[in-house]
Amino acid sequence: MISAYLRTRSLVKAILFSGLCIGVADGIAAVLSNFLMKSVSPDRVFKFVASGVFGMKAFAGNTEMVAAGLFFHFLIAMSFTAFFFVVATTFKNLRNNVLITGTGYGCGIWLIMNFIAIPLSNTPPLSFETSSVIVGIIVHIFIIGIPIVWLAKQHFSSAQSSA
Repeated sequence: MISAYLRTRSLVKAILFSGLCIGVADGIAAVLSNFLMKSVSPDRVFKFVASGVFGMKAFAGNTEMVAAGLFFHFLIAMSFTAFFFVVATTFKNLRNNVLITGTGYGCGIWLIMNFIAIPLSNTPPLSFETSSVIVGIIVHIFIIGIPIVWLAKQHFSSAQSSA
């Protein structure tokens, strides 16, 4: 099923499908890791994401803030996916070694999110916890970075073979 969606010649369709897959996988990882490590409920995870725009008001909201958090979560996942796919159209070597490129891309995303996006947003400050950093980096490598590179490689190799 995955390969059928990636075989399309349409870069936009491949990005949308891949971004959706990454968003779902990362959302599940965020919910599970926060629940298992801190007993945080799933709605609170996505209210935290919404707080990037709405600040502390997001935590007082209900379904609308969870929906906003889900929207922003998928927007971010789609953006990082689209960026890699677009860059990979020009720099084809990025698709050669999925593990190395994916590890680097996952670490880069973690750095951008934790040292640029979150600090510049309206989210409440996060405390530094070594376990959370380790889990976060692992998730960004294995749930986001490597899968994005693999999905891009599948799309571009399918698109080339059907051309």
